[in-house]
Amino acid sequence: MFKQLYNKTIQLAGHRRSKSILGFISFIESFVFPIPPDVLIIPMTIARRQEWIKIAIVATVGSVLGACLGYFIGYVFFNEIGLKIFEIYGVDDASFLKDKVSSEGGVIAWITLLAIAGFSPVPFKLLTITSGFIHFNLFYFIIICILTRGSRFFLIAFLIGNFGPTMKKIIEKKLLKLISVTSIFSALYIEFVLEYKPCKLCIYQRIPYLVAIFISFIGFNYYKNDNILIILIIIFTLSAIISGYHFGIENSFFDELSSCANNSLDLLNKKELLESLGKNMPVNCKDATFQILGVSLAAINTILSILIVIISVRTLSYEKN
Repeated sequence: MFKQLYNKTIQLAGHRRSKSILGFISFIESFVFPIPPDVLIIPMTIARRQEWIKIAIVATVGSVLGACLGYFIGYVFFNEIGLKIFEIYGVDDASFLKDKVSSEGGVIAWITLLAIAGFSPVPFKLLTITSGFIHFNLFYFIIICILTRGSRFFLIAFLIGNFGPTMKKIIEKKLLKLISVTSIFSALYIEFVLEYKPCKLCIYQRIPYLVAIFISFIGFNYYKNDNILIILIIIFTLSAIISGYHFGIENSFFDELSSCANNSLDLLNKKELLESLGKNMPVNCKDATFQILGVSLAAINTILSILIVIISVRTLSYEKN
């Protein structure tokens, strides 16, 4: 299934208007769209290896222009548009980023955050909009966007364009590893940067991805070891069950575990504990505190775990045949 989807993406990347599509995706991704342009850059460069420089330029220009629009939204229309975009990505308190600038190093701290967001998979759009909101220096903003987004897109295009066959094999054979690393990185970013504390079930859902990363780093090849594939199928089946159960709790389909609930104390006692201990109450598994386009992380992980199980089962069946 994944192989077929991969091949279709390669075919679409060879379309005569693919560069225009890439430029548009890069543009809107910088201030609202959730899917990064890398998804198009990789197959486009595989399909047209000799045009890797043009592809990287199109992605970079589109992304920087989109970042400037994000800056403008934050500068002029933060309350009208910016806050709604933040809400789409599950960020209810947009002021926390501004607080970070004033409390953790000012301009240097913001430059660091912006650079990390520009080069990594974290939500770049939240930083572009907030840069306008805090009236960050526009010249520095554009330079950082060009350097970080440009280096990221040029690096990807260069590797694919110059080492195409090798990189193609890596993409085909290391997809699960990439998914696992991205998932863990995103979870840590949401927890420690966006400051959304996970509940116990959220922590449990990270374990399968950590196992997949461990297996890949110690040298096992998923596609040539049936026992490893069987282990991954079992692990991610359990992951789908746990995340599905978590999704059910969020939507009141199931009763939550006693270890997840924090409602055993009345409100007065909760307030007293918070004041006396100076600590946050444990996160309730019923509360979907962070959402992407209105979808909770538990729902996303349920879908992702099921897809990984399907891919692994099909791969195992293919290897046996």
